[in-house]
Amino acid sequence: MRVLLLTHFYYTSYGPVHGPADSVKDYLARNKIPYSYIAHPLYSGRKSFLEINENGKIKIQSFGTYIKLPLIFKSINEIIQTYLYTRKRSYDIVIAVDSLNALSALYLKWRQKCRKVIFYTVDYANQRFENQLFNYIYHTLDRLALKYSDYVWNVSKRILKKRLELGIAPPKNLYVPNTPSFSLAKNLPLGQVDRFKVMMVVGKTHSPILSRVLSAFRKVKRQHPKVKLVLIGPQDSGDLDKKIKNLGLQNNVEILGQLKHEELLDTLCKGGIGLALYTQDFPWTYYGDSMKAREYMVCGLPVVISDIVSTAEDIKENEAGIVVKPRTADIERAIKKLLGDKKLWERQRKNAINTAKKFDLDLILKDVFEEATKIEKQMQSVAVVTHGDIRGPAHEIRDYLRPRSLSLLFISHPLLFIRENFALSSFYELYNYGDLVSKKNAYHWQLSEPVLYIKDFLYSIIWCLKNSRKMDLFVGSGNLNALAGLLLKKIGKVEKVVFYCIDYVPYRFENKSLNNLYHFVDKVCAEKCDTTWNLSKRMILGRENKWKKKFQNQIIVPHGLHTRRDLSNNDVGNFNRYEIVFIGTLLKKQGVQLIINSMPTLVKRFPKVKLNVIGTGEFKESLENRAKALGVESHVTFSGYQPEEELEKIMSSAHIAVAPYHEKKGNFSYYGDPGKVKSYLSLGLPVIITEVPAIASVLEKHKCGLVISYSEGQLIRALEKFFLDLKFTYEYRKNALAFAERFSWENVYRRALTRTI
Repeated sequence: MRVLLLTHFYYTSYGPVHGPADSVKDYLARNKIPYSYIAHPLYSGRKSFLEINENGKIKIQSFGTYIKLPLIFKSINEIIQTYLYTRKRSYDIVIAVDSLNALSALYLKWRQKCRKVIFYTVDYANQRFENQLFNYIYHTLDRLALKYSDYVWNVSKRILKKRLELGIAPPKNLYVPNTPSFSLAKNLPLGQVDRFKVMMVVGKTHSPILSRVLSAFRKVKRQHPKVKLVLIGPQDSGDLDKKIKNLGLQNNVEILGQLKHEELLDTLCKGGIGLALYTQDFPWTYYGDSMKAREYMVCGLPVVISDIVSTAEDIKENEAGIVVKPRTADIERAIKKLLGDKKLWERQRKNAINTAKKFDLDLILKDVFEEATKIEKQMQSVAVVTHGDIRGPAHEIRDYLRPRSLSLLFISHPLLFIRENFALSSFYELYNYGDLVSKKNAYHWQLSEPVLYIKDFLYSIIWCLKNSRKMDLFVGSGNLNALAGLLLKKIGKVEKVVFYCIDYVPYRFENKSLNNLYHFVDKVCAEKCDTTWNLSKRMILGRENKWKKKFQNQIIVPHGLHTRRDLSNNDVGNFNRYEIVFIGTLLKKQGVQLIINSMPTLVKRFPKVKLNVIGTGEFKESLENRAKALGVESHVTFSGYQPEEELEKIMSSAHIAVAPYHEKKGNFSYYGDPGKVKSYLSLGLPVIITEVPAIASVLEKHKCGLVISYSEGQLIRALEKFFLDLKFTYEYRKNALAFAERFSWENVYRRALTRTI
């Protein structure tokens, strides 16, 4: 594995300040992982530098310019320089500290110079810049980095929570605090520790609090004359010496200046208390993680920390110190409490060490690096088998795994539920390193439906035996295909089998014997497969109710959607006010007839109302005849199936989407997770939906859809609500876009495979 680290460094007259990227770099060096490290100056006036570690041999070179450039030109220059100095190498992982470096990393990935990008957020603020334009650019870059990076590391739990609110869910969203390796610190025996030595790592950004600390310390000194304050970090010694002398603390304050990181940890180990105090003068403090507080705990120092910074929550939870308001009196009381109560100090010292162990950088990075490389290690050979020529979840998992596996075999059989598909043949596609290298159609057999299913089963077995070595993963979409995977596993051809259950219904076939066989095969697959992926919880409950037993290794893998565009930029106000859209296979149970039956009333009330029906199916002719009989054919368009690009244009022009599923018994949608609903949401379309699918109540909860009974009156009233109140519409369209961002296929399958492999 080769890693590239991209960061910005803060430089003082004493040298560069140790930051989170340096801690990661040190971890890589200790574990003999080759890396390249590019650091750009946080402020103009210094050159960038590149450090390369190959087999323990380190080479360093500087590049760039000393010239002070405006921020925008400086940023563009850094992106260009990063590419120029990395283009000749390839990397497994790029860890980019801050969004600007993440964009550089994503460009490298686009140029196929790296496989994975990790966006490491080490600071964040709602109002990062006073200049509103810069602040807007900052948040735009942040959202882009979040969306397209493979993983997001967050230095604090507050940033982690913020990412969750933005729809970045685990396992992509990880907590990687600003902590040193526990192995670097020496926990000295109590006899070698001076409990009355109060340590404070302080820099220029902490000067607002330093005056309060000195004032508090003067009062602490009166009660504990031998107490000593040790200040570590770059300071304006002239002004500071004057303050110390005026307060009469010249014998109780020691100024060490800036230390190298190893020296710093050695020095801290000899102290008794650590001060990590912040004010609200800097906007990023609230979301930040205090590195000094982490360093104190590693060295066994109970921490006095202000409640402003995120790290205070960990310290309070683990009783590793005292959390205070950044006020002189509060700081004074906390220091006196630890100096005056030795048992409390010893207990909190022990808790500080245990907390540091819990957040040990080596353990955290070991876990997150394993997470980042886990799928690639195991995805050598994969098979995906499905029924259906229309794009669905099986095609999505195929496309997700193609760049993540060395070899992928995709087998597709006709979906015989649709009568027209009896004219189609089975086929397979073979991909190597993501590229299609072979495709073959099977002989077209004209047989009865049950015999055709047996044919499909045999083709799946034969093609897997013929075209692939032993497979790490077999994904069977539907129980018959999963059963083929189980047989292949039995003969040693497959390592793991996933039963991808995208359809479940108590009455799948009218033929009772065929229906019983369907459920028996479903039961066998749910019992024997390594994991069952269910589109919804109702599938799990339906199976349990059917067989009166629990099934192991059941997980929910909801229907996803494509988020290639930035959903947050969709124009919620750009639509045809009186246009309704429906997309799907035209079957009676889909309920399109309810909308058409409602059209005469709607036309009287809203003469410009239009209904666009996208899709085809056995019920299409009946629907067309019904529209003519009601005299509303000029208000109803049957568009048939559309290419994806055209489909998005048609759908996004509508005001509202409808999903009026009819009846629960025998309806796949009751147990499933309809993909069309999320397609609607991704385009900002609020949904009027019947209570049949489980997602209906979720849409209502998040205010991006209205739930109705299968009733013309309720449908008309729901449509009127949107047609008459555009403020209501805009709220629901914004909510629809926000809700949709949670369900990218990338996130859905990353979570599923993490729990499966």
